Amino acid sequence: MRAKENARAAGEKACKEGEVQFLDDTVQKQKTWLGRTPQGWLQIRRLYLFEFASDGAKRYQGQVILHGNRVISVELEPYRI
Repeated sequence: MRAKENARAAGEKACKEGEVQFLDDTVQKQKTWLGRTPQGWLQIRRLYLFEFASDGAKRYQGQVILHGNRVISVELEPYRI
C-alpha cells in the first residue's frame, strides 16, 4: 500500500508543478517486475499510470516508476497548454 500512496503523491506533485489537474485522485498499477539495485540486490519495481488534464477537455496520461517504495521517475505525456 505504501508504494501506491507514494506513486499517487508523486503524480499529484508533478501535476501541481506542471499546473495541470490530477484526475480521479488515484493511480493504477500497470506493471511489476524485478530489477537490481546498483549494489546488486534484487528489488521490486513498479509502474503506475495516472491521468491529468491541462484544459479540462482532454485527458492525458502520466507515469510513475518506483524501485521498492522509492519514486525514481515521474513523466507527463506532452499536453496542450
